[in-house]
Amino acid sequence: PNTQTVYKIIEAIRKQRRRVAKRQSHVGVSHETNAVSQHWTQDELAHAVYFSYHDLAKGKLKAPPTRDILLKIGDYLQCDQYEMNRLLATANYAPVKRYLQGDDLASALNMTKQLMRYIRLPAYIMDHTWHIHVCNNALSCLFGLDPKLHHEINRAYPSQMVQLFKPGLPFYTLAASLGPENWRRCVIRDVIAFREDNLFTRNEQWFIEVMQVLNGFPEFATIWQALDCGQETMPSFDHYAPGAMVWYCQPQGVERMCGYWMHAPYSDVLNFPLVCVFVPADAHSAEQLRRLEISY
Repeated sequence: PNTQTVYKIIEAIRKQRRRVAKRQSHVGVSHETNAVSQHWTQDELAHAVYFSYHDLAKGKLKAPPTRDILLKIGDYLQCDQYEMNRLLATANYAPVKRYLQGDDLASALNMTKQLMRYIRLPAYIMDHTWHIHVCNNALSCLFGLDPKLHHEINRAYPSQMVQLFKPGLPFYTLAASLGPENWRRCVIRDVIAFREDNLFTRNEQWFIEVMQVLNGFPEFATIWQALDCGQETMPSFDHYAPGAMVWYCQPQGVERMCGYWMHAPYSDVLNFPLVCVFVPADAHSAEQLRRLEISY
């Protein structure tokens, strides 16, 4: 790869961020990342992310930065996925996972919905914004909801993250069915996954709008800040592997149970649309699903 071409792309993005920051400062709007004002200078980039950046600028390096370093530079520059993938491709590195939008997303959703016809376990489909597009009747049963009412709730509150933090909504109620500590463990796991899914979408309008809503929940803001500071990590669930998508819960009318949220990505290149399926972790949990009249 042409090392100077990589440098020129980084510089083009950095200068554009600097121009935007100057315009915002003229109208009294601060440009902040993680509550720390950035000035978008070469010195700042070198100090914050890549100490060899000045050598790259002077053409002293024969090879471009590693993929991990480019990802860090992209994070510092607040690259969206298009910018990040352009930078990675120029350096001959694998792109980050992409997502679909518009007509392409609609077409993929239509295909994914066909799969839902064959899933008898509780399941739903969401896109990269964690927006719920469709769920099956088995998921409504798990939540103890009439399917029509559940559909109306999803229309009013399509964000799975909002449903997890707003009391009275389905995901909150299920996670909190075994008490506040169980709810918190489920929440931390999902917030970590949400952050990882959207490393390079945090400057997109939808993300900004969702974060404005989520930051209205004090628990969310506290957890997000704790993760930024490294004070929270992925919780463990008994003997299950760290990071396993495990939920303990007790739906109304049955005993305590445990299930995995198994995720089926759209393809080996695209994570989304994502099919999320609640799979009982043991025979006892499977029996509780049957008591909810969820047969499979």
